[in-house]
Amino acid sequence: MITSWLQQRGRVSNDNPPPTRRMYPRRECDKCVAVIDGMLYPVEDWSQGGMLMSCDARLFRVGQEMKTTLKFKLSSGIMDVTGTAKIVRKNDHQVGLQFTGIDTGTQEKMGRVIEDYNLRSSVN
Repeated sequence: MITSWLQQRGRVSNDNPPPTRRMYPRRECDKCVAVIDGMLYPVEDWSQGGMLMSCDARLFRVGQEMKTTLKFKLSSGIMDVTGTAKIVRKNDHQVGLQFTGIDTGTQEKMGRVIEDYNLRSSVN
């Protein structure tokens, strides 16, 4: 029950042992898409460390680095978060990317996305 409540609040458990623990919890609650080479891809979940997107994985290879833009729907409009990501895993219909070289401005934008969600969910 508590896990379900935490997931609804935009938080997920992160109780893996330290060597495999993620630095940031995955977020499935935010509405966003990824733009890579002018193509839109649905984002299944994201964190400040990376994202998992739905796509035809044959178009990508593990180790490939690319410029990405995440487009988040916030209460005040659309926010673009641009950066570089490296493909770390894939299967037939999903690709996992790890953000590389995230600067302070990008981290602040990601923080605003999280704050916006928390504000909207506390009002409801």
